[in-house]
Amino acid sequence: MVENPSHEGYFEIEVYVNDVLVRTVSAIDDDTWTYFSSWNTDDNGPLADEIVFKLRNYLTYEGLEYTSDQVTLTVNKE
Repeated sequence: MVENPSHEGYFEIEVYVNDVLVRTVSAIDDDTWTYFSSWNTDDNGPLADEIVFKLRNYLTYEGLEYTSDQVTLTVNKE
């Protein structure tokens, strides 16, 4: 991870299925991120009916870590 990035930090996404943490992706510095269907299958077997994503933003600057509150997004299969 880069100390003192030139942007507003990084993102971390936790992926939950049935209240179980199945994947954590850290140091995301892109404008977009995709949870691929192959990851869903790897994490859950069949496609899950509901997936919960918990997102936070963080920045390490001069040895200190700054972090946002975690935001939750729930996605339901239709």
